[in-house]
Amino acid sequence: MTKRVEIDLPYIHAYTDRHGRRRFYYRRKGYVLVQLPAPGSRGFAEAYAAAGKRDRVEPSKTVAAGTFGALCREYELSAQFGQLAPLTQRETRYVIRALEKRHADKPVALLEPQHIMRWQDELQKKPGAANKMVRVVKVLMAFALMRQYRTNNPALGIKMLKGGEYRAWTTEEMTAFETRWPIGTIERTGFALALYTGQRRSDLAQLKWTDIAGDAFKLTQGKTGTVLVIPLHPELKMALAAVHPRSGTILAKHGRALSPIYFGHLMAKAIEAAGLDRKCVLHGLRKSATVALIDAGCTPHQAAAITGHQTARMIELYAKRRDQAKLGKAAMLKWGRSKR
Repeated sequence: MTKRVEIDLPYIHAYTDRHGRRRFYYRRKGYVLVQLPAPGSRGFAEAYAAAGKRDRVEPSKTVAAGTFGALCREYELSAQFGQLAPLTQRETRYVIRALEKRHADKPVALLEPQHIMRWQDELQKKPGAANKMVRVVKVLMAFALMRQYRTNNPALGIKMLKGGEYRAWTTEEMTAFETRWPIGTIERTGFALALYTGQRRSDLAQLKWTDIAGDAFKLTQGKTGTVLVIPLHPELKMALAAVHPRSGTILAKHGRALSPIYFGHLMAKAIEAAGLDRKCVLHGLRKSATVALIDAGCTPHQAAAITGHQTARMIELYAKRRDQAKLGKAAMLKWGRSKR
């Protein structure tokens, strides 16, 4: 048992959790909240000194221990959150900030499934956002369970909303986009990169001309850290050949690289200008690439070698809406050749 030591240092705040354990934090206005070892214990001096050297953050409202807001802060400071890819951290923080605005002061121990379902109801017109919110709350509650702030995970069992998935583009939609945006435009280049590499928006925006080695792209996915070598599709070669000048990132405007967010907005406007359905979105081209690879006879592992999906299950999920008519015709031909 750690011996209690009286210590007179600024910015140290302590409280006793519901299990009777004393917890210590470095809490200073304008700085990140950091949990510390007990004063006097091994490593305390180093941790205290490091906390004062952390990057400053925007001032935020102090949250009470045991609240949903306190749980969010502790999770964001945890090793579990720190091991997430930067893109995943950014997306998770976005959801957490939205939840904190309304629920930061509520006791985390009193959160029940019906509360989360009401939050889901409020986002029913945006099923994708609703599903992402449920996933983040599920992770937060699992974290609370491991830290013994709760005895269960109230988000388990909550069903995802239908319509929250991105769909693949149809052949007609791809033709309409190519007709509206000819080769050489930044919109067509973005389309070709998305379709013929199957990568996420954030990775597409980072692609540089120097990432092309011979007849292939070599890249590291930001979300998973997966290193991929993607051979250049003939259609992509044609699209890239029309792009000039060639320096820095491939997706650039007036000599400046496009951020992933700006690239997303640019493509959304381009899709609208092509007269396509609202459900036709940039990320759907990642699914289109998967569908095309599966239809071409690729195995899930071969398809994953291009798209970088981590599991065969994800490949099947993306490809489940592939050309049913084509598959049905092939199946009937096989059946017709078989004997009763």
